[in-house]
Amino acid sequence: MPRQAYDIVIVGGGPAGLAAGLYAARARRKTVLLEKGVIGGQIALTELVENYPGVPSVNGFDLAQTMLKQAESYGLETQFAAVTALEQEGKRWLVRTAEDEYVGKAVIVTAGDARQNAARQVVSSASDGATAAIAAEHYLSSNFAAEE
Repeated sequence: MPRQAYDIVIVGGGPAGLAAGLYAARARRKTVLLEKGVIGGQIALTELVENYPGVPSVNGFDLAQTMLKQAESYGLETQFAAVTALEQEGKRWLVRTAEDEYVGKAVIVTAGDARQNAARQVVSSASDGATAAIAAEHYLSSNFAAEE
């Protein structure tokens, strides 16, 4: 199983995961977002979103795709895979999927409420992607400064 190394691994591709990916990528952190379903999560399945700040109304799928495009323009990588395990290996995290393994210095879990997985027991889930990305940046700066 190939291992791929990242600064930040994001589990979940809903709005919080996409926001975390945007902020992490803008901070020039090598970041991958893992999503098992559709990018955008529940919002992508919503025909009309009328409560997104700054946008009077928009199709949910279109909003999710716009968010993804913006995050990817800064270097976010996206992989479609279900996370099967999350384990700590020293100062790093091993995130397993059926086909690959991702090693991250930090993991942000933004999996929605419909998902029940072991990762929630290990890492706090983030409802605000920007806050999660800032916390991950602080963690990386504090714990991996000598490596950068």
